[in-house]
Amino acid sequence: MILGVILAIAASLRLLHLLSTARLDPFFYEPAVDPAIYLAWAKDIVAGKAPANVFFLSPGYPFFLAGLVALFGDDLFAIRAAHAALGWCGVALVYLLARQVIGPRAGLVAAGIAAICAPLVFYEQELLPAAIQGPSSLLGCLFLHRAEAKQRWWLFSLGGLFLGLASVARPNLLAACGFVAAWILWRWVRTRSAAVHPWQALPAFVLGCALPIVPLTLHNHGAGDAVLISAQGGHNFYIGNGPDATGRFVVPRLFSPDMADDPREQAEVYASYAEHVRGKALRPSEVSGFYYDLAFDHIRASPAAWAVLLGRKLLLFVNAYEASSSRDFDSSRRFSTALALPLLTTAWLMPLSLVGIVFVAWRGPRPMPILLVLAAHLVSGIAFFTLAHYRVPALPLLCVVAAVAVHRGIDALHAKQWRTLIVFATALFAAVPVVNLCLDDPQASQFMVAYNLGNRFRNQGKLEQAAQEYNRSLSLQPEYLPAHNNLALCLEGIPGQERSAIQQWRIVLEAGQSRGEALYIERARRHLLVLEQAASSMGPPREDR
Repeated sequence: MILGVILAIAASLRLLHLLSTARLDPFFYEPAVDPAIYLAWAKDIVAGKAPANVFFLSPGYPFFLAGLVALFGDDLFAIRAAHAALGWCGVALVYLLARQVIGPRAGLVAAGIAAICAPLVFYEQELLPAAIQGPSSLLGCLFLHRAEAKQRWWLFSLGGLFLGLASVARPNLLAACGFVAAWILWRWVRTRSAAVHPWQALPAFVLGCALPIVPLTLHNHGAGDAVLISAQGGHNFYIGNGPDATGRFVVPRLFSPDMADDPREQAEVYASYAEHVRGKALRPSEVSGFYYDLAFDHIRASPAAWAVLLGRKLLLFVNAYEASSSRDFDSSRRFSTALALPLLTTAWLMPLSLVGIVFVAWRGPRPMPILLVLAAHLVSGIAFFTLAHYRVPALPLLCVVAAVAVHRGIDALHAKQWRTLIVFATALFAAVPVVNLCLDDPQASQFMVAYNLGNRFRNQGKLEQAAQEYNRSLSLQPEYLPAHNNLALCLEGIPGQERSAIQQWRIVLEAGQSRGEALYIERARRHLLVLEQAASSMGPPREDR
């Protein structure tokens, strides 16, 4: 009965979010940046035009999305509804996992947390790999727990299969595959009591992991390079550990922020720079290796600064702020009736999870797959950088460990274990300020969010709203040339704003000349010629208007 109510609440919130964003969110039918790339890739797959070159981005999610496109065509409402249904299934999986590991009450608490977790409600319906990576890792943990209890080799294989599927969505969970393989061997060496010998369990697990990965590796080999899944690793490692690294996504100063802020541009400009430095054409793995080398050179030159950066990345991973590079949770609340409700956010989920991880670790070896997969998320966040939609697949598992904290707190209260309650309360309230630290200016990372939102309003003909977003983007990043360019285009179409458009085009022209951007120079001169001729025919502006 209680589980039914929780699942009904989860379904209602996800349906409410779907319906309200379909009506209000300008990105709903016109995705931008990564979601737009994944959607275009999925349509190419359905059309029989799958990429023949080495994968730069991980292809697991585009192939999943291609299945939805094959079913629903261009109907983005149906595609997002399917994502919402998968997210709802994730709530049920959270219940099953917590029930299996801890008990029925913890299962209900975990499902309740997942049902009302606002970032899950939002990101489950975004066209991003997190939509499948979270459920896949939950299933992997479920089968691995069952394998530990039943000692069946095929359960180890299924656990590996779902972790492998999570890895082809984003390769950061390759670390989880390695951690679990080491755990299987360590468990047998330590106890030698497992019914399945590690030389049965371990190959079964590795085979399961390999099944979704090997076809991608063979594709890359056939395309001319030895790349396991995708060739973006070195680029991301340099972003997260180079001289400009902050722990968030940033465009390194090696490149213009106008030309390297989405994955397609990264693939081109990063390869061009590496080949220029090396003086020869490079394979994708060699380009990736070039940026690994650059990052390690910087680390060796400044080990103390890098150690501080690692600490900052650790704090960023558990931070309540949902950092994004293109659009984010906070700025999207105005388009969702569901997100306007007082739902649970990471501001409280993270503190409960940190306390719960301690309790989970005390319960012995059976909860280890959860900790190992969470460790893989944390290690990849520290090794590279943190973005909200990179962290989202860890949230369902964090709901499980948060439920452990609540479960243990209730048990201690019933048993009047005051010492345990004092420790629990102290740890929780110590974690809250750490999680809610203001580590950087949240507005500083919003310029691209505002820019992309302005683009969507402009495409829909809402020019005044678009101009407001471009101005907001420029207030945060005054040097961002595409925002100046698009603001000028908007102002041209708003009656009475012709002279403001001229001023903007002059800014674009000056910036284009200083940066040697021929495209912007030519465009600004062309628009200025037309606008200035029109303005001269109108005469000087009246002062009494």
